[in-house]
Amino acid sequence: MVIAASAMFADASASAPRTLAGVTLGAPLARDVVQRFGAEKHPGTGANAATWTWKRAGGGVVTVSTDNAGVVQRIDFTAKQGESDAIDLPCAGSFEIQQSHLNLDFAAEKSACVSTGDAGSYTLPDGSVFEARFEGPGDGQLLEAIWYRPAARV
Repeated sequence: MVIAASAMFADASASAPRTLAGVTLGAPLARDVVQRFGAEKHPGTGANAATWTWKRAGGGVVTVSTDNAGVVQRIDFTAKQGESDAIDLPCAGSFEIQQSHLNLDFAAEKSACVSTGDAGSYTLPDGSVFEARFEGPGDGQLLEAIWYRPAARV
C-alpha cells in the first residue's frame, strides 16, 4: 500500500548514500567489496573491462561492470518471481523486492530522482539513470534494477 510506505522510505532523501545492492556507481570496486559479497570475476565485453557477479543471500543476482581502472560503470540486479528481501536502490533506499512500482514511484518522489516519463525510469542528479522492471502492471514484484550512465549502457 502506498500510504503505509511513507515511513518505509524516509531515508530516500537526497543526502542518503546512493547504492544498488550495496555498490555505488562511479566508485572504485574495492577488493573488500568483492570479497564481502563473494563475487566471481568474468571477462568484460565492450567498454567493460571486467564483470563481477554474485548471488544475494536474500534472493537475486547482482552483476557489476567495471572499466579498466576498476571503476563501477553499471550495476544490474535481477530477481526471480517469488523471491523476497530488501535491496538498496539509488532512488528509494532500502526497498522490499515484493513491493510494487507504485511504492518505488512514491519513494522516488521523496528523493532527488526525477522520472524520465518512462515507467520505472529515473534520472539522478549526477546524470546517471536508474531503471526498474516489475512483474506486472499492478502490484508485481521487482524483477530487475539497472543503474548506469547513459554512455555506459552498451
